[in-house]
Amino acid sequence: GVGISLAMRGEYDAAREAFENALAKRGGSFPEVTFDLGRLFVAMEQPEKAISHFNRAIQESPNGNGTAYFHLSRVYVMMRQYQ
Repeated sequence: GVGISLAMRGEYDAAREAFENALAKRGGSFPEVTFDLGRLFVAMEQPEKAISHFNRAIQESPNGNGTAYFHLSRVYVMMRQYQ
């Protein structure tokens, strides 16, 4: 999607806006986009926001979200290394 393309080009603010617009169009519940926002916050070095979004993606996914769990664990490891 647009948000992913923008994020890949390093246009993080524009990517965040694109993801948030996609969420708004779905009434705020769109686990895939919430997950992508988590990845974006990792790239933006905002681990607390990434954790929040990964947890939300897990909660909103009908069968959990293994990929979100994986990225969540990576953020926790990253935070521990840099604190």
